[in-house]
Amino acid sequence: MQVASQLLAEGHRSRDPDASAPYGVSWAGEEKSSNWFDTAREFTERWHHQRQIRLAVNKPGIMTRELYYPVLDCFLRALPFTYGTVSAKPGTYVQINRPGGSPKSRSGISFRKRPSRRKLLGASSLKAIDRESALP
Repeated sequence: MQVASQLLAEGHRSRDPDASAPYGVSWAGEEKSSNWFDTAREFTERWHHQRQIRLAVNKPGIMTRELYYPVLDCFLRALPFTYGTVSAKPGTYVQINRPGGSPKSRSGISFRKRPSRRKLLGASSLKAIDRESALP
């Protein structure tokens, strides 16, 4: 396991993060993805499986900001694609707040259903961004 993980990490490390990945992150609606997003996808896979194992053997999880927030960030990028076909009136939105956030601090993100395109709203900056430009 350690050798396979090390080889995989070296492979991801050797790639140009902004170059095209060998596979698109299909669950985020992408036929083509950048290497950085493919690496993030791999991280979510490993995080998710370790979480399942920890739950099965009743061990505490690694729900730290350093390890869990990047997983959430990656998963949240798929929400506009996931909800894109849901029937909703224009202006309907989904808001996700991070743990510990408060309405006053506006911690989280929202995306609104628009007639012609989906939008993400970065609540920390309250700046609307097109889905395509939300990805680094």
